Amino acid sequence: MSIRLNPYVLAITMVAMATFVTYWLLPIFKAETHVVFDAIVVVVAWYGGMKAGLLTVALSTFINSIFILSIDSPQVPISSDGGERWHLLSSTFSALLVVFLTSKLHAARQRVEQLGIRQMQEKESQLHMAGQAAQMGIWDWDMVSGAITWSVEHAAIFGLVLDEFDGKYRTFESCIHPDDLAGLDRAVDRAIQRRMIYQHEYRVVWGDGSIHWVEGRGQALYDATGRPIRMSGIALNIDRRKEAELALQRYEHIFATTPDLIALVDPTYTYQMVNQAYLRRFQKRPGEIIGYPIAEIVGKEVFETECKPRLDRALAGERVQFDLWYDFPIAKQRYLSITYTPYRETDRSIAGVMVSIRDITNLQQAETELQQREEHLRQILQQMPVMLDAFDADGNIICWNQECERITGFSAEEVVGNPSIMELFYPGAAYRQQMMAAWAERGNDYRNWEWDVTCKDGTICTISWSNLSDRFPVPGWAAWGIGVDVTERNQNIDALSSLNADLESQLADCRARLAKQSQQHEPPE
Repeated sequence: MSIRLNPYVLAITMVAMATFVTYWLLPIFKAETHVVFDAIVVVVAWYGGMKAGLLTVALSTFINSIFILSIDSPQVPISSDGGERWHLLSSTFSALLVVFLTSKLHAARQRVEQLGIRQMQEKESQLHMAGQAAQMGIWDWDMVSGAITWSVEHAAIFGLVLDEFDGKYRTFESCIHPDDLAGLDRAVDRAIQRRMIYQHEYRVVWGDGSIHWVEGRGQALYDATGRPIRMSGIALNIDRRKEAELALQRYEHIFATTPDLIALVDPTYTYQMVNQAYLRRFQKRPGEIIGYPIAEIVGKEVFETECKPRLDRALAGERVQFDLWYDFPIAKQRYLSITYTPYRETDRSIAGVMVSIRDITNLQQAETELQQREEHLRQILQQMPVMLDAFDADGNIICWNQECERITGFSAEEVVGNPSIMELFYPGAAYRQQMMAAWAERGNDYRNWEWDVTCKDGTICTISWSNLSDRFPVPGWAAWGIGVDVTERNQNIDALSSLNADLESQLADCRARLAKQSQQHEPPE
């Protein structure tokens, strides 16, 4: 209620004051007594609104009518034309018009102020939201008193809540990484002395011990004597940017130091970027290769026959790998493994091709030597005068040398990869099952184990097999063995045994006859 009455109290008070002033200056005003009252109508209408203004007009009109009557002398009646009354009415009308216009203007001003307040609140809210989204805080440093004011976002960047910061500079310094404090102080001092914008990156240590990167920006204000009195600015959390920068530095380091030749080319087959290894191999400086077509660097013939068709495939989205021999300006002919990988923009469109070249000359030479050695060993195995066979993990024969072919009559084409070959070698099911079961029990570590193999012509050969696979494994061979044909030896042993038996029998007969003859010729006693 007191708020409602205030405009009316103002109106009554102002009218009273105007009445006193008008009465005091009545000899001066004469018939213009409305002057002061018109002024107070404007004041009351502006501050109190239309209702208070109307009250002021009513009271002013009443008081003015009294003053006008008091001005007229009793001996001089009011003029018959009513000029004073008309003047009073016109003054009242003017006052009402002033009240109406002033109240409207005041209402418009209030609406503008309210709109400004709402817009300011919205902007503050947007700024707050933007600060949270961008991890940006606002700070203000009173350099005279030393007090520092932070926003909520600024405190969060330092790992604090707003209530935990006491506004003191030493508290701010305690959050800074010890190795960065001196650099931060120098950056602030330099910005103040040179009257330049302060901008510096530093680390802060949170209460949990984690380290975070912050970028501070600000500008100092100076008094008339040039003394700095205040500094305000923002603080940004740049952890993600630092992580990206560190990752980029690692990639750049790898790109620069890798021994592989790396280049980026655009869809027009023009170099956009190359690493140091690429420059060294082609004996070029960056300005002599970046921006130039590939054909000018590697040669038109190589480009047309080897590079361009594969680059077109890579530009279509395919990853292409191929090998070739190439003559460099230095190191001469080298064997290269080349990979074309399409690289894309953020919208997934292909922006060009990353070329990766690895010198595999030594590897190729080693592979060639290894292949030559393997071929030499294969020839030795094929020509060696003992049988050699090998089995894979599925029990199929994968190696069958010439001695195996000579003894059994089965060629390598008939044996290698034939899942039924064991049935041909050992047609007797009982014997085959017995020997295979014994093999499973013995494993792959035995010597001189004789197997009776049925040859292609139907004859039976006895092969003495020795298996050293467990002791000397060969990659790709689950089991391998060396065999010797002991058929003739066994036959000779059998013949010798038969001959020995015959000799023993004959010797026994001779001994028996000698004993009988000896008994016949003995003299009687």
